Amino acid sequence: MKNVAGYALPKLFAGSAGTLGVIVEATFKIRPCPERTQVVWLPAADVKEAAALSLALLDAAIAPLFLEVVDVHAAREAGLDSAGVLVGLGGIAEELQAQQAVLARQPGTPAHVCDDREAQRLTAWLRDFPRQREARATARVSLLPTHLAGLLPRISAE
Repeated sequence: MKNVAGYALPKLFAGSAGTLGVIVEATFKIRPCPERTQVVWLPAADVKEAAALSLALLDAAIAPLFLEVVDVHAAREAGLDSAGVLVGLGGIAEELQAQQAVLARQPGTPAHVCDDREAQRLTAWLRDFPRQREARATARVSLLPTHLAGLLPRISAE
């Protein structure tokens, strides 16, 4: 079965309980690495506001490499001072400037474009998250982006 995102592999294995089936051909779309990358920090008052901001960014005219909502506890661990959204941008210089302009128009606290050292530190922190710390539990949750703003405040004890 084919859809716009590619082959529906779960439907390929329907009825096999995940035990039968062989993929004999796979096609991948590859993109070149962006010429330049940047990390932009958008501070927010709390995690609920950060989640709402991330939803607004999904509808904005940007194509982020990543978009991460960070609560106040994770922000402190990352060396940031409040909850917010980390946005990774990539492309040529003109693309980055255009995407930064879109981010600057977002309501709330002004965006902070991270310098190269800070960007490397934050992307390494995101890559290694969650770290082994005094956390009681780690969970992977799948939900619609529109439900994020309602869930995060309930699981984050700010």
